[in-house]
Amino acid sequence: MSDPDVSMDSNVSMSDMSMISADDSNVSMVDKDFLTRLAEDSSNTADPLPLSSEALKTAEITEQLLRADRGVRLRALCRALPACPPEWLHNSLIALAQADSSSEAALSAMLLTVKHRPSRRGVPADGDVVPRWDTCGHCRTVYDAGRERLMGECRYHPGALCDDDERIASWSEIYEDSRARRTSSLKLGQLLWTCCGLAGDARGCVVSQHHPKRVSRPQMPT
Repeated sequence: MSDPDVSMDSNVSMSDMSMISADDSNVSMVDKDFLTRLAEDSSNTADPLPLSSEALKTAEITEQLLRADRGVRLRALCRALPACPPEWLHNSLIALAQADSSSEAALSAMLLTVKHRPSRRGVPADGDVVPRWDTCGHCRTVYDAGRERLMGECRYHPGALCDDDERIASWSEIYEDSRARRTSSLKLGQLLWTCCGLAGDARGCVVSQHHPKRVSRPQMPT
């Protein structure tokens, strides 16, 4: 049975709430016991430092949030996430995973997948665990790396756009930059792809599977 305070709110979409358990006992990401353990660790130091006014204010706000109804907090979270700066959200999720094993397991299940078959012992190696969501290096589509790859899911042009034998831009340059895409959309049909001779607005001439885009790995916050 779903949480009545959550299900009655029309501002929360079903997709947002589908991953929320109705049993409060299953929620251990941030709870009072976790905060109590942090407080006890601080009090056990040989010479505890006094909390700053900002830290005290944060602790007070956290205590007030925990007193609020869970449905109220969930609805507020659904509204807050779209406005959250990506870097701050990224660092917050990593800090949460490092602080609590249950949170780390939940985030891993949602954001990671296993690339290859496990070893004989059934334990995936370090290189087997990869991000679940990736960007195709050919068509620039964001795809689920945990799903089986299908021939035909990716179509792209390996050549470049040209006009009167003059190179204009490559597929990546056209579709990587939204501003370039807007300014080029009106004349794409007048250009030709060097790889196949088709018009610039034609579907990709190469049919393939999604392949990951090679990007640098972000550094973990210290």
